[in-house]
Amino acid sequence: MENEVIVGNREEWYEESLIDPLIDYYSYDVLRLCGCGCPNDTLDVIRKYLHIRKDWKDNNYASVNCMCGMAFEKYKALTYPYPSIVDKIEKYGCDPKQLHHILRLKDFIERYCNGESYRTILIPKNKDMLLDIKSNYHYELEYSKNLAKETCEWIKQYKQEYMENNPLEINTEAKDVMEKVMTNLITFSIKNEVCRNE
Repeated sequence: MENEVIVGNREEWYEESLIDPLIDYYSYDVLRLCGCGCPNDTLDVIRKYLHIRKDWKDNNYASVNCMCGMAFEKYKALTYPYPSIVDKIEKYGCDPKQLHHILRLKDFIERYCNGESYRTILIPKNKDMLLDIKSNYHYELEYSKNLAKETCEWIKQYKQEYMENNPLEINTEAKDVMEKVMTNLITFSIKNEVCRNE
């Protein structure tokens, strides 16, 4: 199968086979580069950044703040009748998918703070419960609202305790790589613009 992911495979050839399509995607679809003058050093920098991203801890405080913020956004969306989910709100009084996301974020932040790798965290430990909520919702509205609120408060407290007891860690290599990527892309863009106007 062309896009099948081999879980746990850390062989370099396999990681390269995953990164090459990402480079093409970023270069051509996101950055809209034509491919006829893309500097090789920028490609090397993008490749290096994608390798760094597998470690994904660019800034631990920003990460836990982001996870906590997402949980509270999901809590706000739990009962809000967005046009795309108004049918769920009418049927259940809430969107079960939002509750699912909140509980998923609890699992995610706890495992992140305990140092688990990104790859392992992607597979939730409470998978059966999450699937039940998402696809077989059968809970009372008040139970769901209380569970969501308590979970969000737990995440907020956990985040605060983590930040009080752990130092700020910033992956400067990732920051340096991204600055180099941005510098190269801006330089490349300016050169292309100048060449077009000559």
